Amino acid sequence: MCFKKVSKDEKIRQGRVSSPFGYRKHPIYHTKHFHRGNDIVSHDGYVYNTLDGKVRASRFGDYGEGYFIQVLSNINGVDFYANYFHNKENLVKKGAKVSKNDLIAKQGSTGESTGDHIHFEIYTYVSNSNNPFVERIKKKVKHKIIDRRIFFDSLKLLDALKEI
Repeated sequence: MCFKKVSKDEKIRQGRVSSPFGYRKHPIYHTKHFHRGNDIVSHDGYVYNTLDGKVRASRFGDYGEGYFIQVLSNINGVDFYANYFHNKENLVKKGAKVSKNDLIAKQGSTGESTGDHIHFEIYTYVSNSNNPFVERIKKKVKHKIIDRRIFFDSLKLLDALKEI
């Protein structure tokens, strides 16, 4: 049997998506709600950063996130925020510069969670809506505006950024 060597960049995608971006029945509250990211069960139990940037937050969240990391990345003059929720342990601190593929956390089930996974979401602010770069992305990637933020299907966004 032959196995393809997988880069760290692809590990987050090669995990099993346990709950995709979009409407779903909330696993704890059992109500219909919009899921702003992708829940991914990592194959190796680790969380890898997906975009170069700076850690804006690395702490325990107040709203069910559990231990989480937020990375701010500027792409073509637009700020994007990548959130990684429910970590067992954060391995980077606020203010750290991180690169794509860096190991940043251990997968966990902290906060409002029903099992070990990574809740992975990426958003930008609505104020960027008229930016031509954001407009191109919106045409290619499923998204939803919530609370003055544009949430993207995070896995599809990573693919679109490779093409643009």
